[in-house]
Amino acid sequence: MNRVTRFVALGVSVFMVGCSAAEPDESQEGFSEQREFLAGTAAKGPIPAGLPAEVMVGLFEDSGATWMKSSGVRWDSRYRYLTKGWVNNWGYGAYDGSFALSYFRESDAQGFVPAVQYYQIFAEPGGGEPATLQKVQNAATMRAYFGDFKLLMQRAKDFGKPVMVLLEADAFGFLQQQASHNPNTPAAIASSGVAELSGLPNTVAGFGLAFLQLRKVVGATNVVLGAHISAWASGKDIAAYSVTDSLGPEVDKVHAFLAPLGLSTNVTGQTFDVLVGDPLDRDADFYRVTQGSDRWWDTSDTASINSKSFNRYAEWLRLWNVKAQKRWVLWQIPLGNSSSKNVYNTGGPGEGYKDNRAEYFFGAGTAHIEKFADAGVIALLFGAGAGGQSSFQNDVYADGQLFMKSRAGAIVNAGGVPLVTGSSPACSAVNGGGAGLSAEYFSGITLGTKVLSRTDASVDFQWGTASPGPGVPADNFSVRWLGQVSPRYSGSYTFYTSSDDGVRLWVNGQKLVDNWTNHGTTENSGTISLVAGQKYELKVEYYDAAGGATARLFWSSACEPKAVVPTSQLYSAPTAGGDSAQYNFETSAQSWLAAGAGVSSVARSAERPFAGSGSLKVVLGGAGDGYVKVANPSVAAGATVTFHVWVPASSSLSAVQPYVMQGAAGGWAWTGSWRAASTLQAGSYNTLTVTVPANAAPLSELGVVFTLSGASSGAAAYVDSVAY
Repeated sequence: MNRVTRFVALGVSVFMVGCSAAEPDESQEGFSEQREFLAGTAAKGPIPAGLPAEVMVGLFEDSGATWMKSSGVRWDSRYRYLTKGWVNNWGYGAYDGSFALSYFRESDAQGFVPAVQYYQIFAEPGGGEPATLQKVQNAATMRAYFGDFKLLMQRAKDFGKPVMVLLEADAFGFLQQQASHNPNTPAAIASSGVAELSGLPNTVAGFGLAFLQLRKVVGATNVVLGAHISAWASGKDIAAYSVTDSLGPEVDKVHAFLAPLGLSTNVTGQTFDVLVGDPLDRDADFYRVTQGSDRWWDTSDTASINSKSFNRYAEWLRLWNVKAQKRWVLWQIPLGNSSSKNVYNTGGPGEGYKDNRAEYFFGAGTAHIEKFADAGVIALLFGAGAGGQSSFQNDVYADGQLFMKSRAGAIVNAGGVPLVTGSSPACSAVNGGGAGLSAEYFSGITLGTKVLSRTDASVDFQWGTASPGPGVPADNFSVRWLGQVSPRYSGSYTFYTSSDDGVRLWVNGQKLVDNWTNHGTTENSGTISLVAGQKYELKVEYYDAAGGATARLFWSSACEPKAVVPTSQLYSAPTAGGDSAQYNFETSAQSWLAAGAGVSSVARSAERPFAGSGSLKVVLGGAGDGYVKVANPSVAAGATVTFHVWVPASSSLSAVQPYVMQGAAGGWAWTGSWRAASTLQAGSYNTLTVTVPANAAPLSELGVVFTLSGASSGAAAYVDSVAY
């Protein structure tokens, strides 16, 4: 019998499950509750390598835009279209695909996994959507088309980090219908003259395989390729019109066509990584208002799958997930909500058309996200599919807030919805007795996610109490993680253990610490390089000194899937070799001063550096504005100044504003970058910037304004690594 003990960490319920090594079945006590709670438990197929084990939430944002970065939300992904002409920036760049590489790097620099919708076939010469098959049968068209795609793979390989390439929305659906559901219909693939495709069949199936082959020969192993599945490809629109037809036969019909295009084993030795779908391309009320067409879905959790409902769409996704053994990326999800004004969106508050998809996923907790995760969904990407639709930039809700920024942002910033792959994890008993540890035993410590969200200079995982309970060692030991908070930091992390018995620490199956051979007061360390945005399994084994080499699993995050630790909450060691920024506060306050009611004092401190060994400690004061500033900084006109500001988790801080002020020659002109404290990550460093005007006179001041709504009783913020 399992004992299931529930904890709450960072607003996320956590289950600690002690279970036997055998696979649990649904008759076991607590299993049904656990299965319902863990997102993705029921889904089939792997999460593609390089993508985080959580439901990614992303938005459409074009090159050069910064709304996502400045929103204060840790969005997971950022996407845009690559249409015909992208390869040379529509005539404004070299014909080398560098436009895409620039977007990849720009997105990555802002902390997002980049994604592109490769949407080129319909704009190739020879007609639009009705001519899809005709184009695929034209050797010259295919030669140019796949030449461009090869360049995309080469630039993606240059990028070297995970990037999602979602292929040709609806094109596979049009091919299926125009080829009369026959994947062996002739096409110009090997005969296109693209050398890398010479071994592929000259069929429609070969068209799909060509994407896989080019990724393979280029070696772009970091690319996650997605095949688009149209809900109407079988000839019946299962999402909008044919809502009483059985879903299974329609899934089977489309899968039979797409399997030889790259969903199943083929001559390339590769298959597509994910399935791609779009729940709707425009707001539902756009269709109702402008075309008299009903595209609304019933949100009820009890709605029949034989009705126009989210339940029906989720069941279609689930059947595909089981059939193809692949996860789903949903993209171009409309952004309208119940407060949208049902007018063409020109940028005014609330403009755009009504829809219920954003509210369905984010309006009331995470239950619907978890339901779709169980159907195989690993990413929800939102964006308007045409002009005039609702936008996340002005989707003002009934409470006056931007809906996606406030509702989706709250879920994303709290850690999102972690995914669990496959069935419930099988774990050895944590104390050798086949039962989970008691809540009383764990009451003195915090597990996984919660302990790593703290902002101390070092964090200890400490196990052991005076009365630990049956079968649990009575003495204490710890695993120490040194460093400071640095969201989305990618680097090396060092663990230390100290025990009078033996301790082994494992991360993703790699043994980092072995304290058995040299136990006692000596601290042993192990280092691993982690990748931003991914999650890691931690496991601790305990060896009793009197028990010889018999290991007992003491704690494993694999038995507690909701507590697998996001990299965004890990601790990173300070930068080796100090801090090279102009204002690094390594040895002094560097002439920075405090002014105004909101700041009591400033001083150099070693308590919480962003980089190196020092930072500027800012003790907050009473209500009003407080300034920390330095006079006459040597910053050139047009330069961007980067500040790293640590915001306390508990204070009356209402806003933070880095600024520069010109001297007398510039009329004391002020340039600031105001940010509400609610948009910043509390208990962490935030990267803020301000750009000096291109025609600025020499500066009189550079600094940060802290605005307080009330007294803060000595709470402290920190400023570090100010560079330009």
